[in-house]
Amino acid sequence: MTTAVGMHASAFLSEKQKKQIQNRRIMAIYHLSVKSGRQYGSSGSRGASHYAYINREGKYKREDLENIKSGNLPNWAKDAAHFWKSADKNERINGRIYTELEISLPRELNKEQREELVQEFVDKTLGKNFTYSYAIHSPLASDGEQNPHIHLMFSERKLDGIDRDEVQHFKRYNPTNPEKGGAGKDRYFSSKVFVADTRLSWANHVNDFCENLGLDARIDHRSYKAQGLELSSQNFRADYVSNHKYFINENIKNIRHQNGEIIIERPSEVIRALTSNQSVFTARDLERFVMAHTDSQEQYLKAYEAVMTCPDMAMLFGKDKVVFSSKELVGIEDSITAFIYNANEQSRVQKPFNLTEKFTLNAVKIADKRTFNREQEAAYYTLTSTDRISLLNGSAGTGKSYVLSAVSEAFKTSDYKVHGIALQAITARAISDDCNIPSSTIASFLARYESGNFEINNKTVLILDEAGMVGSRDMQKLLMIVEKHDAQIKLVGDSYQLSAVSAGSAFAHIQDNLDKKNIASLENIQRQKYAKESEKMIEASKLLSKHEVDKALDIYKTINAVNEYESHDLALAKTIKSWSEDSSENKLMLAHSNNDVNELNRMARNVLIKNGQLSATGNHVKTAFGDIEITVGEKIVFKQNDSKLKVSNGETAKVIGFEKDNLNNIKFMMVQSDRNNEIIKVDLNEYNQFKYGYANTIHSSQGMTVDNAYIVASENMNANLTYVALTRHKHNVEINYSAMSFTTNEKEFVKRPDGKISYDQNYNPVEKEVTPFENFKKVLGRSEKKEFSTDFTLVDKQEKLIKAYLQDHRHHIEDKREIYGINSKIHALTSENRTFTKEEIVTEVRANLKSKSILGDEIGSIRGMKIAKGELLKLEEGLQIKTGFFKKETFEKGTELKVLDAYKMKDKPMIKARINDMEYEIPFEKLSVKYSDRYFTEFKDQSAHRFTARNKTEVYSEYREQLLKQKITAPEENLNAPNHKMKLQSNLNTTPRNTPRI
Repeated sequence: MTTAVGMHASAFLSEKQKKQIQNRRIMAIYHLSVKSGRQYGSSGSRGASHYAYINREGKYKREDLENIKSGNLPNWAKDAAHFWKSADKNERINGRIYTELEISLPRELNKEQREELVQEFVDKTLGKNFTYSYAIHSPLASDGEQNPHIHLMFSERKLDGIDRDEVQHFKRYNPTNPEKGGAGKDRYFSSKVFVADTRLSWANHVNDFCENLGLDARIDHRSYKAQGLELSSQNFRADYVSNHKYFINENIKNIRHQNGEIIIERPSEVIRALTSNQSVFTARDLERFVMAHTDSQEQYLKAYEAVMTCPDMAMLFGKDKVVFSSKELVGIEDSITAFIYNANEQSRVQKPFNLTEKFTLNAVKIADKRTFNREQEAAYYTLTSTDRISLLNGSAGTGKSYVLSAVSEAFKTSDYKVHGIALQAITARAISDDCNIPSSTIASFLARYESGNFEINNKTVLILDEAGMVGSRDMQKLLMIVEKHDAQIKLVGDSYQLSAVSAGSAFAHIQDNLDKKNIASLENIQRQKYAKESEKMIEASKLLSKHEVDKALDIYKTINAVNEYESHDLALAKTIKSWSEDSSENKLMLAHSNNDVNELNRMARNVLIKNGQLSATGNHVKTAFGDIEITVGEKIVFKQNDSKLKVSNGETAKVIGFEKDNLNNIKFMMVQSDRNNEIIKVDLNEYNQFKYGYANTIHSSQGMTVDNAYIVASENMNANLTYVALTRHKHNVEINYSAMSFTTNEKEFVKRPDGKISYDQNYNPVEKEVTPFENFKKVLGRSEKKEFSTDFTLVDKQEKLIKAYLQDHRHHIEDKREIYGINSKIHALTSENRTFTKEEIVTEVRANLKSKSILGDEIGSIRGMKIAKGELLKLEEGLQIKTGFFKKETFEKGTELKVLDAYKMKDKPMIKARINDMEYEIPFEKLSVKYSDRYFTEFKDQSAHRFTARNKTEVYSEYREQLLKQKITAPEENLNAPNHKMKLQSNLNTTPRNTPRI
């Protein structure tokens, strides 16, 4: 268990640290722009003049040039200047002579590191196939710091190994006889996809590079809108002023200043933003965020301190790191653990059973009618137990829906109210169809409940599907409702598929802490059992469900389902070709990015029109995503839920007709749902949230099942996305990728069959080049695991409290306790009522004073009392001190003294203390003291937060121990499962033919 605490920056930031921060260079804002050079006349000087400009030659000579380099020149080119001059002369009119990337470089890097960073990126992006020239400039910016950036210009014409002369190189490409035409242009560089890919690739490259160097500097390529922030955009282009300075637009400086002032005034917004998708964040995350939204060192310090002293801040300790969160979120995730604990306790009590109860008999009868395999049967009896929380972790394609339909039937026939809920509307709709029960999204369910329009009691069963995608905030509300009304919830999901979009890995946390008797798993794949290569596909799906992506891709490679192509454009084209040649109606193309999905949809329409399957003349329709052409037979996908139309986000349909108004304008569009074949009449003036539906994002496809799936892979995928993408199909799957996207200059050691490194005859380790396919497997095998705040703790030992000046902590959940009727277990987590002993008060006060450096190191003890430098003590008896041959000082009982130091004099321990502004040397043996009364008055009040934190820590430690004991002593058999109860009733004649076993 965890508690949440905040801290004052006055303690967290020492004067030395503040000076270090003031001296730290604030990282340049992320800037990457893509430009192109074209011929604008017969002189054709564009490429050559721009090459001269970035190289600072002739009239462009300046003092800011740091490094220049060119590469991948064709054989006919004498040098780079010759190549670009020839491009100006021979490239066709209005043809693109070069594409340029202008990119800001991190100030934190030195000259050599910047050169290494740039060259690695150039090699990764262009490889050995495209001619390039780049220059690194480092002029001064208006803030007096360097403004390093790179101009990278390159030709889109690919070097394919054919020896062409200077003129032929720039002629049009001949796909039939390449040797007779010019070098072909790679259209990827002129697409919007290239811009998006490059922005992300550069951000990842810089962040990885800096992390390897141990630098805290990071950049983020996303827009503020994409990050969900209510801050103004700060994108800008630095305008050149003179031979050594760039002028940063004052409007941009104003925006950064305005953003900084917002953070200083409302620091909780930063905490909210940083915990919107993750339970915890690091100091580096916070520093990077604040750096990017302030315009000076002074404002940065104020903003940073405002966040650090914000009452909403929580500070947590792990084994090897300190992280931060919000008190609100930590309180939520703590309460989830308490709900699990309570559910475990409740499930260990056998509920009464008699012959008049319908549920047990009905549940067993329904199981007897189903053709369950053994693990499905076990899952069924786990979910039909009457315990508060039951969980099913099922791999994709194992028949979860089949089990759920039986579970819902068992409860419904026994007069229980069963309701399905899911994060996404399309998943909720699927539950409704599969289980024949009313279903809704979580948001809709909570809104109805809180408004009093949804009654819940002890005969209510909630089925939460795709539970792994549900964040902590929603999960806590659901568990809270279930506990209040003594209802039941069945959590169904897959911990290896997509994680929750919002903060928290609640499903995995519940799975780790719930009694094992209330957890079932499905691993026997059913979805691909009728496929041509069913055995191999099922084995691959099992490996994917464990995130063993490399082994799964090796299997798919053996059945030619994994294909490598030269470029990303070619991978897209091959995906379209395979899809178009598939006569199946139930097929789908998948990609990770929206750009790829849009491109696949565009290409799919062109193919369908070319093949005569769609009319070339369509109807012009305005959608929320832009104007598109739609014709009869078109496949669309709805992108927003609409209860009136009864459509869900992600649901697909086929266009079957249009209706026009009196002015001959299209008013209605008639579509047929792919889900249930219902005809839907869409009023285009009221609903326009739809796109072409031939391709979809992988993220949106979770929960879908199709006959055949065609996937375009990209380097931004991970194991979770790969698992989802490669388990949607029942019959065939194909995954295509670009070799260029996964080409790397890395090498790896060759390993023997036993896993050990292989050595040559000179005992040197044998290395080999990492192929694109090997890197492809590595990239797609990266696992995404979200952290839970309860993975961290405040302290394990009291001394660790010294690390921070801890603020008073109160969970916001306390306010909701009365609203939701939370029991005493939750109250124990949030209550401040506690009586502390004098010893406890002294302990916490001294730890508090140490954290502020008011107390120093401990120097000894007096009659068992620990004494530190700066300690305030009070005489319990009168004291007489010899101060000279004939001089003595006498101090009465109750006199206060301050310890300055301790040492030995003639082997006798002594302390140096200040009494009434005078310093005295006092033998330890003469002292009879206790701690100053100030520890119980002014210092106690200042340390109030520490007492609360200590109390919370004790409660959480108790919970951790109790949860551990629960796991150790968990019953092997579920006392409240129907089959267990039937076994106890040996005189019943309704015992099923095949008594199920769990």
